Amino acid sequence: MNEKNKILVGVLAATDALVRPMRKPDWRSDTPGLLYERRTAYHADGVPWRVSGGGGVRTAGARELSRLADDGLLILCGKIKRTGVRLTETGEHRARAMCGLPSLRDSHEYLGTIRSMEVSDGDVGPWASELWLAELDNYTNDQNQENALGGVQDCTAPSLIRGWVETGSDLHGRAYYRVTPAGRQAMAEPAPELPEGLPGEREGAFLHYLQVVVQFRRKLRELSPKNPSEIGYVPLSASIDLKRPKVCTSA
Repeated sequence: MNEKNKILVGVLAATDALVRPMRKPDWRSDTPGLLYERRTAYHADGVPWRVSGGGGVRTAGARELSRLADDGLLILCGKIKRTGVRLTETGEHRARAMCGLPSLRDSHEYLGTIRSMEVSDGDVGPWASELWLAELDNYTNDQNQENALGGVQDCTAPSLIRGWVETGSDLHGRAYYRVTPAGRQAMAEPAPELPEGLPGEREGAFLHYLQVVVQFRRKLRELSPKNPSEIGYVPLSASIDLKRPKVCTSA
């Protein structure tokens, strides 16, 4: 994987890490406020991005970012200093294809699955448990569960970025999803067309993606919101008693 593709995959991973559901380690004093601020400002500020290395390496990296922007794959954000980056839709398509991740079209189709599983008890909801979406019965903390829940995260990521889906979780990090009004509007429209000539999977791309996702989310947990009084997200009740729908539509 060349440097150009490595940057695209890295920016995608940082973006997906920003919008993924909050887990147990995220329910710390500053992280809910920090994530709220960063998610709200994403379309204007992108995700923070710093080119590391010595002077020559840093200069070459900055030039590569500029070339990606000139090619229409990346947007440089920040009014004074280019402190953030954001993939264009074309750049996102390419990065997801190189990683073998679900596409925007896949995520659009998945909206119907989420809607079919949303339930409410009158006071709570509507929400669809990640367990139902992953076709699991309980949390077991094994590799099969991790893979299944990871698949749900991968399918929902493009929709979370666009505000088609929102997610909530309790203090244990058990996540729920629901389709937003913008998502319901998107469901009424044709599925997005993918551009022709997308690359195939690149060796090492998905591993790099996973590494950056973990590193970026871990880094976010070390930061504080710009506004110290920003509370941010509030956890869902750990005693939610939503009943799983008897009939669900598979993706």
